[in-house]
Amino acid sequence: MKKLILNLALLFAAATATAQTQLPNSGFESWTSGLPNSYYDNTKGNSTAQLGPQTASQSTDAHSGSYSVLVETKDYLFGTVVVNGSLTSAYVNAPDTDKAKGYIGTQEHGGSGVRRIAFTDRPDSLVGWFKYTPANNAPNEKGKIRVVLHKGHYFDPETPVSGNHADLSANKIATATFITANQTYSGWTRFSVPFDYVSTDAVEYIMFTATSSNDQMTNKKGSKFWIDDLELIYNTCDAPTSLSATDNNNGSISASWTAPAAAPSNGYLVAVAPQGTTPASGDYVTVNNTTYTTSSYNGSPLVTGTTYVVHVKSDCGSLESTEATANVTFTYAPPAGCDAPTGLTLTETATGNKINAVWTAPATAPSNGYLYAVLPQGTTAVSSDFVASATTSVSNIAATTNAGATPLAPGSAYTVTVKSDCGNDGTSSVITKDITLQNGVGVNIINGAVFSVYSSSQEVIVDFSDVTIENGIISIIDLSGKRVATANLASKTVNTITLPSNITTGVYVYQIEGKNVTKTGKLVF
Repeated sequence: MKKLILNLALLFAAATATAQTQLPNSGFESWTSGLPNSYYDNTKGNSTAQLGPQTASQSTDAHSGSYSVLVETKDYLFGTVVVNGSLTSAYVNAPDTDKAKGYIGTQEHGGSGVRRIAFTDRPDSLVGWFKYTPANNAPNEKGKIRVVLHKGHYFDPETPVSGNHADLSANKIATATFITANQTYSGWTRFSVPFDYVSTDAVEYIMFTATSSNDQMTNKKGSKFWIDDLELIYNTCDAPTSLSATDNNNGSISASWTAPAAAPSNGYLVAVAPQGTTPASGDYVTVNNTTYTTSSYNGSPLVTGTTYVVHVKSDCGSLESTEATANVTFTYAPPAGCDAPTGLTLTETATGNKINAVWTAPATAPSNGYLYAVLPQGTTAVSSDFVASATTSVSNIAATTNAGATPLAPGSAYTVTVKSDCGNDGTSSVITKDITLQNGVGVNIINGAVFSVYSSSQEVIVDFSDVTIENGIISIIDLSGKRVATANLASKTVNTITLPSNITTGVYVYQIEGKNVTKTGKLVF
């Protein structure tokens, strides 16, 4: 067996090693002409906005360092006009004196100015420190901080009022918004808010806005909002290390790697492609351990003499790590006249925890039938792991075929390996396929009778063959609490519930209700 230990293409710059970008002057220590560098209030806005008093200023009351920024709602024209305190990295725009039309934008209203901060990262949350005092007798006064990740230009609020700006809401990629309560915070108080991502598009810019009066139409002056020490938080996703690839000399290749210190929440994404070919997103498969075995590329057997690259990256949910890669040259040549089976298909039985395997015979059927092995995902089968089959299918496989014969378990992943047995001519190259047992999520009892619930593609199967239930109903609920499907349940039969076509993969909860009956459990799609 040849084993080639690979060079690791671990480019941590994007995911871990380099310092992630922060908002400029986030501690408000640098000032020019009465305003913090990189930020502006209404007096630096468009021409109409500049008519009001300055609403952002330097304060020596700081959480750390020498200064913080004080944003304050003020009035002018002998108290007839109230100007909301504002601070932004963009423009405070007032198309006219109608407060309802005011907005923050990366473009100057009625002018040619553009203010945008280039930014390409995807932070997870925004934290900072604040103090706040609402105006007297102003129950609606609250301070607000909003950070927007966007492409192109962006306006806030997004919805146009009387044609004050275009609707550029499609340019929004993520927002993090913090709003105080209508109360006095006399001491420095920490806040933390997550970024809500609404697009997978690449981030181009970041926009910061803060106001001492979240009520745009406020007529109360005096609200004060101190802000200091803003920080963008990044949850890292570390790549696997020590990746190696192996030619198993039986028609398959295997890869193994070392997990990072913080194991990725969603396992690993693995793809195998010929050297020089970049895997598409659909080429990656999810692996929940640190080994992987395959005998094919794009549905076809591996080609003798071809160098393949194994690509592995951590899947941390909203983040993916950089890739580790490894090269391996596939050298196995199957015996002449002993062709491998093709078209291996795996399904889980209706009752769960068992596998059905079906494959297609080669043009010349092998004289001694077939050999198959069922092992934990990524395990390379050796000769003692194989079991003979005279036909092209095996049903109700309930345990691994190695010496331990471990019962199959829901939520676990397995690799099925099949090859032709040609007697004196030897055995063919192998075909492999993985399956994760998602059904068999539990057996329950209703009114003394056993029932089972399991998922099958776009369906949920409720086996009530032995159950009598009155007014039975099942609800499928996602983890946010939203019901995605509801159906009535009949007694003494197998009920099939068709799910909406737009249901996404993931974990769901089923809830069965009937007269004097409530049962819940987990489903995985």
